[in-house]
Amino acid sequence: IANRLKQFLPQIISENQCAFVPGRLISDDLLVRHSSIKLDISGHKTSTVSGHSSIKLDISKAYDRVDWFFLKSMLLTLGF
Repeated sequence: IANRLKQFLPQIISENQCAFVPGRLISDDLLVRHSSIKLDISGHKTSTVSGHSSIKLDISKAYDRVDWFFLKSMLLTLGF
């Protein structure tokens, strides 16, 4: 399944996603976030838009909530 999905991943995965993408490191995203927070705290304006927001999601149990029957049905319907 993974090999068949590889051809679609560039259209599905955002350029901003760093984790779990070959050639991208999650540490790159951490550096961007750190720089953004540091600039925000120091009061430097990086754009004309004011305000910033950050969100952290805990998805540690996300797979506990997957409807596996639905997922399998969709993959079969899509030809995987």
